[in-house]
Amino acid sequence: MPVLTFLAAIFLLLFPPPVHSQTTPINDTPITRTVFLLIFNPLISSSGNQKLTLVQGWNDPDTLTASIVNAFPDVSHGYLSYQITGRQEADYFPIKASGYQFTDAIYPACLATDTCNRELIDYPLLFTQFNLCQKNVDEIWLWAGPWMGFLEYNPVGYCGKTTFVMGFSYERGLGEAIHDFGHRMEFIGATRAQPEWNKFVSISDHCGLVHYPPGTIVSVEEYIYDKLVPASSDCNGYLNYPLGPFPVQSFNCTAWNCSQEGFLRWWLTHVPHNSGRSVFGSTTLYHNWWKYYAFYDQTLIPPPPLPGDANRDCRVSIADYVILLNHYGQTTNAGWPAGDFNNSGTVTIADYVILLNHYGQTC
Repeated sequence: MPVLTFLAAIFLLLFPPPVHSQTTPINDTPITRTVFLLIFNPLISSSGNQKLTLVQGWNDPDTLTASIVNAFPDVSHGYLSYQITGRQEADYFPIKASGYQFTDAIYPACLATDTCNRELIDYPLLFTQFNLCQKNVDEIWLWAGPWMGFLEYNPVGYCGKTTFVMGFSYERGLGEAIHDFGHRMEFIGATRAQPEWNKFVSISDHCGLVHYPPGTIVSVEEYIYDKLVPASSDCNGYLNYPLGPFPVQSFNCTAWNCSQEGFLRWWLTHVPHNSGRSVFGSTTLYHNWWKYYAFYDQTLIPPPPLPGDANRDCRVSIADYVILLNHYGQTTNAGWPAGDFNNSGTVTIADYVILLNHYGQTC
């Protein structure tokens, strides 16, 4: 044993690094997430105090909600289900961040002239006003009309955890509601499933984005879900991710019935959903990306490590030097945990220099 390695081992026996618990792997058991449904459906006095949806001839939010719930076991291959465990209907308009609130006289008039206030609602006030943290649910789903101020999705931390607040318009249909969930999946994939997510959403040869199906042209063909010109894509390979195979196939919009709803269902169905985990670079990813969707907080990826901190104990020390020394000269895809601090694929003198330059530093 080299002298430095021996001395380092003695140091570790005397001053062991702190032990950090590892997140328990998420199993493949299907999961049900609970939802509190909050519907803003104001009464319009000039129309005999009828509900806004009836006055305008818009969709029934409860019917749309049932359709959303029914869609998820299908698109997630049986992994994710939703259960509505509470419901409240407010017969007035939500309050916006500035305190502005539509009236039943102003709202129909501004719709007719396209001059409605565009502000967002006051989300913290909403949680307080309706005691939403006390509902003990996983998600909040909101329904209202155009310009009432909802984001398509909004991950908030008001209840000591991340709560996704979905915002839907009953003036629109099921396709637009699933569209909102698509953007949520884009957000989750970009923050949880990298580096593989960027491959999956490639428009030119993989599965595309919510606004851009495979083969569409960015900035020119946004929201074009009925393009009949064939596209070349290996997206069907993601149904058996990560093993594939990933043959490049030619198909057009008829693969999803040339509709927005059809494409969003098709796209969500192709989000990887299989068992197991694999290492990609220095990151271990589930083969089932719906686990990131259902367990957002539990799958938080830690921030990048302190350069040279191989064991991630928030200090660059002799312990990290031992890890580097034990892997020196080796080819590895483990990245920084093996001492490959520059992710070159081999532990070299360059990694030693990185460790040396940060030696003694702490987070």
